[in-house]
Amino acid sequence: MKDIVQFIQRIVKAVSKISPFSISISDEKGYIIGDSNPNRIGTLHSPSVEVLKKNCLLSFDEETTKNMENVLPGVAIPLCFDKETKGVLGIIGKPEEVLPYAKLIKQHVEMMWEDTVR
Repeated sequence: MKDIVQFIQRIVKAVSKISPFSISISDEKGYIIGDSNPNRIGTLHSPSVEVLKKNCLLSFDEETTKNMENVLPGVAIPLCFDKETKGVLGIIGKPEEVLPYAKLIKQHVEMMWEDTVR
């Protein structure tokens, strides 16, 4: 587990250099394994669990997240590896601002993941 967290943190740092938005990556159980804020690593992220169940992009505005623990406004989108959903990418910010970048950042993270593993 320690190796995967270090690997995912490298992806988070690389993406953070080119993206104006903070990101998080959760595993296939909904636990954050990479985040622009390292204090969130290892915590359960309930929106990720919901994204994994529905296997679709979900958005969360400030009104929705204000009473939720460990949830920030933004979008959450499934991450795929070898054609299977293996995690969730969270892009933090106003949903209407981050949504146009969601698929692009998702593809970049997936490509980095596959490239590194292969």
